[in-house]
Amino acid sequence: MPHHDAIPGSRASVYPYRQSKTEGAFTPGVQWLDPFVTLGAIAAATERIRLGTAVVIITQRNPIVTATEVASLDQISGGRVEFGVGVGWMAEEFAALGMNFKDRGAAADEYIEAMRLLWSSPQPVSYHGKHVSFDNIVTTCRPVNGSVPIWVGGHTNPALRRSASLGDGWHGFEASIDDVRGYREKIEKYCADAGRDVSSLRMAVHRNLEPPFPAANFLPDRPVVRAADAVDTFKTYQDLGIDLVCLDLHYGFEDVVKILEWVGADLVPALG
Repeated sequence: MPHHDAIPGSRASVYPYRQSKTEGAFTPGVQWLDPFVTLGAIAAATERIRLGTAVVIITQRNPIVTATEVASLDQISGGRVEFGVGVGWMAEEFAALGMNFKDRGAAADEYIEAMRLLWSSPQPVSYHGKHVSFDNIVTTCRPVNGSVPIWVGGHTNPALRRSASLGDGWHGFEASIDDVRGYREKIEKYCADAGRDVSSLRMAVHRNLEPPFPAANFLPDRPVVRAADAVDTFKTYQDLGIDLVCLDLHYGFEDVVKILEWVGADLVPALG
């Protein structure tokens, strides 16, 4: 589930994923469901699937409140949460929410550390940073296993460095195979700088998939992985260290159901 709380009527901020042809989603009037409310409803109706955000802009939210929301969702779902985080790109949205846009990267590092600390201890803890500071508190809800996997989204060098130093995984939006080759090279360097084996970092990409049958795509200009190329494409991603592909399907509900049935019946077995 993605996350945005405010879409400006006009903006100067440049969309960083223009190659994805998804900028129309930021047109005023397009509805964005709150990820935690939506995933809570999905958790109540499911038993096995993982529940992920891709991504929550953590620097637009209070980290203590966010830590409690994530932990509550994890408790409701029986420990199925994958928490994707990002720092955002739209200055106008930060301004509307009264949040600091300029220092969002440094703030994100502290937020991740603070949330992990709150999740880790049933006893009161303290954290003192430039952007978040608290004394002697315990969060009102902790994850089932004491933490949840944190996936850091973004393609910039600071985002890749953050995933290597603070994340359990890296999440690439609309990252092609050639893109992943370049990002992985940087991630390997940042992991080495952090004294970490890159194999301990999970990696994911977010892609649209075109099925082998007619389906109405709401974003027809967006790059897709075509059905005929899907097996080779996903195996190449796997060879590059990608162990999770998030399917971003811009189709009607009935078509999405058919696509998922095809993925389960034909594509997954073909991938081994």
